[in-house]
Amino acid sequence: MLMDNLRSEFGGPEFDPHITVVRAVTLSPEDALERFRSACEGVKPYSFHARGVHTGTCLSLFFDAAPQV
Repeated sequence: MLMDNLRSEFGGPEFDPHITVVRAVTLSPEDALERFRSACEGVKPYSFHARGVHTGTCLSLFFDAAPQV
């Protein structure tokens, strides 16, 4: 539902819910960890069911849609 609303509002493409785990970056490990920690601030944990992994220009984890996504 949320993804449908955002796609409709901003004209984005349709894609399966996923988490990009690793992509091509030029950050140091320390900078990457700091950015990850900063992005996680205020986000409450939730459970999801992983259903696949994709490799290509990045490593992505695909999962079943959940209300939190």
